Parts: sequence; C-alpha cells; structure tokens
Amino acid sequence: MKRVLYFMSLIFLLFAVGCSLFAIKPVKDVKVVGTPYVLSTFYEDGKFVLNILALDADSNPVELNSSNVKIIIDSVVDYYGTKTTEYSVKVTDFEKITFKDGDMGLAMLFDGSGSMSSSDPYWLRKDAATKMIDYLANDRPNSMVGIFDFAVGYDTAYYFRVLQDFVQVGTNKTLLITALDSLSNSGATPLYDAMVLGCRKLERDIDDSDYNRVLMTLTDGGDNDSYYLNSTAQSVLTEAKAKNVTLINIAFGDYAYTPDLLMLADSTGGIFVKAQEATDLEDLFYQLGVGTKGTIQKVTAQFTDTIPSYYSVVYGRVEIYKGVLPTLNAVSATFIMNISSYKGKLED
Repeated sequence: MKRVLYFMSLIFLLFAVGCSLFAIKPVKDVKVVGTPYVLSTFYEDGKFVLNILALDADSNPVELNSSNVKIIIDSVVDYYGTKTTEYSVKVTDFEKITFKDGDMGLAMLFDGSGSMSSSDPYWLRKDAATKMIDYLANDRPNSMVGIFDFAVGYDTAYYFRVLQDFVQVGTNKTLLITALDSLSNSGATPLYDAMVLGCRKLERDIDDSDYNRVLMTLTDGGDNDSYYLNSTAQSVLTEAKAKNVTLINIAFGDYAYTPDLLMLADSTGGIFVKAQEATDLEDLFYQLGVGTKGTIQKVTAQFTDTIPSYYSVVYGRVEIYKGVLPTLNAVSATFIMNISSYKGKLED
C-alpha cells in the first residue's frame, strides 16, 4: 500500500511540474535598446548600463532579476586591435522603467543643428520617427503627438519650432509623418532652452489628467546656444518636475553630452538611451514606443576583474530565460559597447 501511495504521489508531482512548464510562458523576444553606456565612475568600478526589452509569448514584459538574466562578454578589442576574451561581468542592479497606463501626450523634439548633417546625412531619423508614429497609431491611437525641432543659425533662430502641433495620432498620422520632411540641420544647439519650452508646451496643451506628458528629445551634441532663456540642465529638471513631464532622452553619436541627458531622464522617471549610429535609430524609436508601456528595464552590470581600457570595443550578449527549464527557454541578444564613444564625458 505504501508503495502504491508513493508511486501515486510521484505521478502527481510529475503532473504538477509538467503543468507548471506549460503555464510559464517562455521568453519570445529580447532586445538591447540602444547602445549600452558606461557610468561616470566606470574606471573606478567598471559599471555600465543596458536598457533591455524582454517579452514573453503573449508580448507581456518578462520581469528581470538575478536568477533569469546573464550578461556574457564574448570579447574586448583594445585600441591596438588586440582581442581578449577573458572578461567577466556580474549584474548588480535592476530597475523597471514604469510609465503610467493610458494614452500619451508626446512631444517629439529633434535637434536641428548643423552637426546633424554629418551625424545623419541620409535623414534616417525621419524613417525612425515614422516607425514610432505607425506603432502608436495602431497601439494607442488616442494619444496626442506633436513634432518639434530646434536650432539657432545666422539668419534664423528657432529655440522651439512647431512643425506639427499636437494631433490625435490614430487619425492624423499622415500629418505627423509629413511634418518630418521639415526637419532641419543647420545652426547651433539651444538644447536646454528647447527642452524647457517643450515642457511648457506640454503643460499648456496636454491635460495630464487625460494623458501622460512625455518629452522625447533626440540630440547629437551638447547645449551651446541657450541664450534665449539662459536655461541649464537644472532649469529643464525644474520645469519637467513642476509640469509633470517625463523625459525620454536619446544621445546620438559620439558627442552627445551623456551625463546631463542621463540625469534628466533618471530624475523624471524616464528613459535615457544611446544610439551610436544613424542606422540604429529605426529599431530604437520602435522599441521606445513599446517601452512607454513599461516594458523596458534598466540593468546595471559591472566588470568583476579587469576593466576595459579607453577606446576599447566590447562585444557581448544578454541571455534571458523564463521557465523551469532555462536551457529550453533561453533567448539572447547581442550588443556592442564602444568605450571611445564616451570620450570627454567619463570624468563628469
């Protein structure tokens, strides 16, 4: 009798485990959103950050933790071209970037300064923004979206130019996409003035009881011409907090001033991402559209033994699983982190 009960218990246990295997949705898709970026203390503690988008089979976010995430460094190539594979990292922190449920009031703000002509000579930012607009038109059609840019030239100065005022994206996406043809690439960069004016525009035109106010800014440089309002990064932070605006900041290329953009996004509950090349922008904008539903998670990792030298290029991958049998459910995404892309910024 005891033997019968033992076998019945064993069968029940196996059945329960089998059910749990089917109940737990495997990871379907993993993306590293933008380029991983080092923190200002990198050469003291070796810490860097990845923004990760992980979805299960039902397109629900997979909650990341130390038991289901692994970051692997495949190789590091230094300034002289020497390839090394003996680097290891550990994950030290997880932070879920949470946006409020509901529709957005989204101001898409573009750097229109002269440097954009070399950073993005083929205007790939237009295609990227179009992809995000298309996504929002299908996913959250009632959201209000506007297109704006900024630059200061010899004959024109627009600290915050309206290319298309806020319209409902579901029924007006053609207007928004057409407005992207008016983006410019001439003049200096009044970044902080533009961001302050963007926050004020959102407060004036978007009711935050109905919409989440979001200012998304793309820039390839640092502020060098905010003489209209004499704005600083702190001015932007004060305005954003006072006006309940969440900041999404995209640092594009080698010379975007990372520390302030990172601080502003972190301090308002937003997202900071880095795009190394113009060809990265299309996937990035789409992933940010998905990420505004609270699906992007910020993961901090740390080199445990040796920290890569300046001008190194790090090649790695993120491996994530969900389920009782991780080897069956693991999904990975590769990344490249170019340490030289932070020149002049690490000491800030």
